[in-house]
Amino acid sequence: MIENVFIKESVQRQLALEYLYKVFKDYGVSEGKIVKTPIGDKVIIYALKPNLIIRNFNLSGIAKELKNKFGLENPFIDVKNINTHPDLDPNIIGQRICRALEVKGIKVFKRIGYNFISRVIKAGAYGVEIRMNGKIPADRGATWRFFYGYLPKVGEVVQRNVKYANVSRTLKPGVISVDVYILPPDARLPDEITIKEEVVLEGVDRETGEVIEKEVKKLDEIKEE
Repeated sequence: MIENVFIKESVQRQLALEYLYKVFKDYGVSEGKIVKTPIGDKVIIYALKPNLIIRNFNLSGIAKELKNKFGLENPFIDVKNINTHPDLDPNIIGQRICRALEVKGIKVFKRIGYNFISRVIKAGAYGVEIRMNGKIPADRGATWRFFYGYLPKVGEVVQRNVKYANVSRTLKPGVISVDVYILPPDARLPDEITIKEEVVLEGVDRETGEVIEKEVKKLDEIKEE
């Protein structure tokens, strides 16, 4: 059926993009899309430093892999600059958090979380939430949630404005997953909002659901590194 063909094509395109995200994972990739053109499938990748990707990768070779693995039609890759502030892009923030956990170690996850909350807010966001999931910092699985400002959870404002990304990385303790939610400064909001002026950290045991730890800090108490 025609519907099944379209569904299969959409799935293959999404898998192709996820493959590219893994290939370029250390190069600040924000997002990507595949556009069908008269001469083939144009794969557009938005990255923080596109020149590094162009210089360090054989894009023609990767395009051939996309054709062979995912059935894209005569694909060609175009790498462009991201069109937003990097500290307001949840994909970039998630990748940088994973990289910081990889380099500095999971024992300093609190400092890393607070620092990135501060960076996002100083870039102008109304609100931000960062969730780190995995064996942090001990052997048992936990979810650590950092949040600040105004960040709605349901409704039209969320669907229209809140930016979200999930980034995962395999570290020594296992797979660490990072969820990032950002309400950017250009969001269209209700007439009146209340912004909480404190950064809240909440840790929850993933097996029992019990709160492991809760901590509240003022934004100006956070020292960025």
